[in-house]
Amino acid sequence: MHASRPPSGRQPAASRPPSGRLAAKAAPEPKAPPAQAEPARAARPGSRRTAAAEDASGQRTRPAVKAGKAPYVIGGLVVLVIAAACAYAPVMRSIYLGRMDNGGDEGMKGARSYYDFVGGSEAMVRDAIAGNRGPFEAQLWLAKECASIAALMVIAERRDLPAAQLATTLDAAVAVFHPERHKGAREPAVLDSWAKDHAERSVALPAIALKTAFARATGDAKAPELLAVIAGAPAQDSLRVTAALDGLALLSTSENLGLAIGLLRSNASDQVVAHPGMHQAIVSHIRVNYVEPLLGLTSSQNGAVRALALEALGNVTLPDSADPKQRERIGEQVSAKLAPGTPAIEMTAALKAVQGLRL
Repeated sequence: MHASRPPSGRQPAASRPPSGRLAAKAAPEPKAPPAQAEPARAARPGSRRTAAAEDASGQRTRPAVKAGKAPYVIGGLVVLVIAAACAYAPVMRSIYLGRMDNGGDEGMKGARSYYDFVGGSEAMVRDAIAGNRGPFEAQLWLAKECASIAALMVIAERRDLPAAQLATTLDAAVAVFHPERHKGAREPAVLDSWAKDHAERSVALPAIALKTAFARATGDAKAPELLAVIAGAPAQDSLRVTAALDGLALLSTSENLGLAIGLLRSNASDQVVAHPGMHQAIVSHIRVNYVEPLLGLTSSQNGAVRALALEALGNVTLPDSADPKQRERIGEQVSAKLAPGTPAIEMTAALKAVQGLRL
């Protein structure tokens, strides 16, 4: 039996023998459909992946925020507050100074308010007085309240200041002067003239006292000379002499004691020997180099002067190297006081001098 052939009458290709021709190119195999990406594993809420994804999504989708007017408004308010704070103090000072300018009771109230507002600042007080704000009484109160010598001298140096007000200002300066605090204070050049030559005693007396205060603070070596000139001036007012001696007693040293000894020969000799401070200065500051001037005074017509000279000599000790002739001459002059009829005060001083001088 013949094998059955397909209906086409052809043999299947597999069963046909090779024909010697190249085989037809095989049809390409159909491509597999692209593999679908594995669906992302759902992230758990609150996990890091979820947060990162949300942040990335927010950065991509968040719309840009436009700057509003609020920062500018706030900045402007801050500037206004600062400006107001800076202007407050000058405005208030101006208000209080304006009240001072009104004078009278209101002027004094303005001065007190101004002083309280500036916290007692000496610099602010000086500024107000330098500007001549308010009446004399208000300015004087401010200067005294903060113990400002500089402010008081601004008032005192005004050319049109009446003598009574000048005297009051100088009195205030003497009252508040402190040798440490005011050591560097400026001394007015006219102070010497006020002390020595001013026609008004009420001005000269505090000027002398203030000159003494400045000298004690600064060590002014010329101040004692001025005071000696004032005290020894012919026909000098006794109160001015006393004021000058008060200052000279405070400024006397071993170096300038000759000024005090010289006054024992002046018209002020009675006041010198009667002045406790001067008496003490002469006796305590005496040195060998003043022996000769004191010996001359032992022959003075004034008994009190002779007694003071002898008392001072009693505080001097002649060195062993002293000239024998000088020692002999001194002994003769002092011993002459040990005669009958010598006033008791001089006799006592002479005995002390003999012992001190080792005659």
